[in-house]
Amino acid sequence: GFRVVSWVPQLFHITVEICKLVAVNGKPQEKEGLRRGPIRTLCFQRLCELFTRFGSSVNFTQYSLSFWSALEPSLVMLPEMVVENEGCPAVLLLLRTMSAEPDLVKLLSDHEDAVGAVVRCIGATTRRSAMDASLTFVENLLTVEDQASAVLGQELVRKFTPQLMNQFAERLGSKETDDTPEKTKKASSRGKHSSSWRRELEILCHVSGFVTSGDVKNATTGDNVTYVETLFKLLLPFLEPARGLSDDDI
Repeated sequence: GFRVVSWVPQLFHITVEICKLVAVNGKPQEKEGLRRGPIRTLCFQRLCELFTRFGSSVNFTQYSLSFWSALEPSLVMLPEMVVENEGCPAVLLLLRTMSAEPDLVKLLSDHEDAVGAVVRCIGATTRRSAMDASLTFVENLLTVEDQASAVLGQELVRKFTPQLMNQFAERLGSKETDDTPEKTKKASSRGKHSSSWRRELEILCHVSGFVTSGDVKNATTGDNVTYVETLFKLLLPFLEPARGLSDDDI
């Protein structure tokens, strides 16, 4: 694989250009064209493989403008793609792969809307596969090992902390309205009451540092009181005995 590294830029450019040709056009799938969707998925999968193999050896940031131009239509549609979808969109898997590679976090920072699109995927109607990819994306940005990329990753999450808390609040609100035995069973089968709660708690613990330190402020009032209240509302349900938290967790 690494013997062909000199060809990677050309292959990357060709794949990105194909992505532009088969970009999401906002029409229903049956009117979009039978092969546009599958070709687009294949392109995202190939880009994912290129990033996995060569993310640390090829400077992809030099192609940032063209790359994000090709992905933008899919990013706009991404939050809608995951609604009640048992699978995981290929573009979301691509973003998850990018978040795991320190050098590619720099590429993510060139288009912050990509982070916002993933955050909006953390919703009440998101099922397990897409939820897992979305949470992994946020976790990777919060825990990236490279120091320079760690600063970038945490800064990206910090900027979207209010939205992230709103998404978690939406999930919490959905769970509170689905607490009858019949609804709980149905919701569980859809992934709402999945084992992701511990990962959600860990993410909330991370972003709580942004909120309590005053890094996150209300755009209208200039303070972070609203966000602190929201944070408490989100954290309190995790203290329920049914969660099985240990003293160390608390």
